[in-house]
Amino acid sequence: MPLVRRKKVLLHDVPEVIAAEPAQSTREVYYIHQTGEIFPDYDSYSARMTFYSMKVFQCELTGKGGLDFFQALDSERTEAMTLHARFPAQLKPHVLAAVQWQIMGRLDHLVELVYDRFVNRYFKGEKVFVDIQNEKYYARIIKVFPPKSLTNGSSHVTPMEPHAIGINLRVPLEESLARDDPMSYFYAVRMIEESDPLSGDGRDRIDDDPESEKWAGSEMEVKVNAMSRDRLSFSKSILRRFIRDCVDRDPAVASPWTVKRAIAEQYGVSTEMTEEIRRAIDGAKQGEKEKRKKVWEDKHEAEGGPAAKRRKKDGQDSPAGSGPVVDKPKPKGPIKYPIDDLDVMITDRERKGGKQTLRPPLERDVPFGSDFESSLMSWCFMQSFGAVLKISSFTLDEYECAIRHSLPDVPCTLIAEVNSCLMSVAKERSPVKMIALDSLNFYDAVDPPGEVPLAELQKAAKALGDKRSSGWDSPAARENGRVGWEDGLAIFIRDHATMQTLPNLRRILRSLLFAPVTGASTESSSSSTSPAPATSYQRSTPAERYPVLLHEDKIGIITFLCEICMAARIVRGHIEWGDSSLTELRKEKIEVNREKKRLIEEIGQLDAKIEPGADVPETNGAASDIESEAKQNDDQSDITDDMPITRRRASSGRRALAKQQGPLAKVAGHGKERAQARLKAAEVKNALAERRRLDEELNKVERRLEAIEREFRQLFGVGRTRPLGKDRFFNRVWWLDGMGTGMLVAPGGGVTYGTGRLFFQGPSEFDMLILEGRGEGVVRGRQDDEDGPDGTLEPGAWGYYSDPQHVEELLAWLNVKGHRELALKNVLNKWLDHILAGMRKRLSDLSSRPERRSTRGRVSSAAAANDVSREPYMQWTNRSNSTPSSSK
Repeated sequence: MPLVRRKKVLLHDVPEVIAAEPAQSTREVYYIHQTGEIFPDYDSYSARMTFYSMKVFQCELTGKGGLDFFQALDSERTEAMTLHARFPAQLKPHVLAAVQWQIMGRLDHLVELVYDRFVNRYFKGEKVFVDIQNEKYYARIIKVFPPKSLTNGSSHVTPMEPHAIGINLRVPLEESLARDDPMSYFYAVRMIEESDPLSGDGRDRIDDDPESEKWAGSEMEVKVNAMSRDRLSFSKSILRRFIRDCVDRDPAVASPWTVKRAIAEQYGVSTEMTEEIRRAIDGAKQGEKEKRKKVWEDKHEAEGGPAAKRRKKDGQDSPAGSGPVVDKPKPKGPIKYPIDDLDVMITDRERKGGKQTLRPPLERDVPFGSDFESSLMSWCFMQSFGAVLKISSFTLDEYECAIRHSLPDVPCTLIAEVNSCLMSVAKERSPVKMIALDSLNFYDAVDPPGEVPLAELQKAAKALGDKRSSGWDSPAARENGRVGWEDGLAIFIRDHATMQTLPNLRRILRSLLFAPVTGASTESSSSSTSPAPATSYQRSTPAERYPVLLHEDKIGIITFLCEICMAARIVRGHIEWGDSSLTELRKEKIEVNREKKRLIEEIGQLDAKIEPGADVPETNGAASDIESEAKQNDDQSDITDDMPITRRRASSGRRALAKQQGPLAKVAGHGKERAQARLKAAEVKNALAERRRLDEELNKVERRLEAIEREFRQLFGVGRTRPLGKDRFFNRVWWLDGMGTGMLVAPGGGVTYGTGRLFFQGPSEFDMLILEGRGEGVVRGRQDDEDGPDGTLEPGAWGYYSDPQHVEELLAWLNVKGHRELALKNVLNKWLDHILAGMRKRLSDLSSRPERRSTRGRVSSAAAANDVSREPYMQWTNRSNSTPSSSK
């Protein structure tokens, strides 16, 4: 039976409502023919089939995982058929009889025991290899001759079955070898010829050697040491799979292995437990229970539990009238952290110690409201695949401002490059055209009041021509600010979008191709005899209409282009390149870490040689003492140049005599110490120089490790962007800087950023089920106490931190006693310097931006253009010199 989470799948019994029906009932039921299960209604049948279709099952025989139930079932049946065909039929009844009612904790141990008993024992009819003159020949055993010791030499005694004692697992191995030695058996074998019809299974040895023909069909007697089995039919792995397929065991303590009833009846294995075996099993169960009980009592007493049972064993009964001894409750052991975050509670001691209990408030003013997630996803895609799209990196703030840009007379280079680069990669689509018009005809053929008629919309869309006529991707257009890219976008949407990929398809096409009529035109149209619609439109061009699109439509178009790009071959190739590059980085990181470890060990060895305080080595302490002593002696000398020569000679003689009497020996000793000190000083000086060199190499290695981490982060987000982690309430934490073409450190060493924020996303639907399982009231109360009254994020909601102070408060709020917050805090601390530096840089850029005046009222359009042109998003340029290539 297939396994799920290492447990067998239990089949459903026949429902009582169906079992109670008479045999002639015509009730309709749902039936799964692979399992024989019956269901009274479609809901229960569908739920079971959904469970069976999940890729969580494992084949019990082969161990293959990631299968659905029916695939695992087919795999087991195929493997069982192959296994039973390979395993020798003569061994099957004996092996099954041997393992019946055996008590063994692990199946591996049972297999080892069976293998040791059967490896040198052969049975009549079994096919084996026989070694004759160092050549192996295929033969069949036709008779088995037990040793004479089994019959005690008496011919009138009924002969015992061969190997009856040796294969009995209840007989100890040493006793079985002494009473039924397999090496004492003789076997009569017949060499199998190629055309022997008894060979049957096609395993016969086909050999054109004349020596083979010489022995073919002959009979001989051989012993065990000249025989062997085919490893494809008998080995530990084959034996283990055969036993596992044929036996079962209850989950109770000390339960025996039992052969499945159908298999036992097929091979004649007894299914009735004898009284002797039952007593042995009951004794084993009781012994196992006593063993576990003793272990529990020893542990209980070691932890300071009551010793009433120990006193009772020692004969120390309680005094009369004292009543029964009441055991004290077992004291709870210390909790081993980390545990699940929802089980972690802040203690009073932590509160008194200043532990922060309230998470810093999140900023909830994310741009674009409900469309923020789509805009963030598209920005991440362009950062991750910027090298493929041939577009330079830009910040999320610049991207937001570019989407909000609505001045038709002032073109925005950033939004033009975003759409153009995405279309350049996405244009390797199907040659089928006008897909959007067909989709509108099928899903949105009804014209709502005040909307452009579908016929007029289709007519205007067809009038756009093809993508070549727009010329948006020509070299001249690229040099001239992507002129005509709006027409190319409208053509691309018309040819490739559908109502499923672009839900607001009709509104987007209408907004790109038609403009609402001004007030004067509306009044003139209202004087007509025919009733005018609530809003009337007139034909326009995409270049004029794109800037005034709703921001949700702009985001929807970019998201649609990103989804198409994901299927492009160049993007898939970039993902594969990123995976291979990550592998190379991992290998390099291992080598660099080894080099770092080596340098640290060498520095440690040098530090052991260098004495403390030897950072600035002196020439020699002893030499300095000698020099100072000599100087002191010279100062104290009473010899001067003004003295007469005779008097100076006398004084010199007295000094020489004094030196010979004591100080002379001291100076000689100082000379040896001075030489040793000089050698030691030279060694220390060389060691310090080597230490400085190793420190420089270690600094280079550590800088390389930091660069590898940054490169790893850039490539890690190519295939799939992942959050940093989750907090205790399953809020996902995202930090999206430094991914893809984005960098954490500018080429000149300065700070750069992508978002400059730490985003929080509400829990997923699956996480919400976990929270609801803990009790809605309990979790909600904790969220109010620890998140604040307005700090809880609902599923799909977003918030962020942009102030470094709030991030530091967040780190103080995280509790490392929980699994999720421990992992999250470790990751935050790893990138904390870059996170805070990016936030400070963003705040600095925002504060240094020029004041933007309102474009409403009396301010002219020229003044508004001059004002907007100074914005950072308007000054962005695409530093790529080539356009993305596409596969045709």
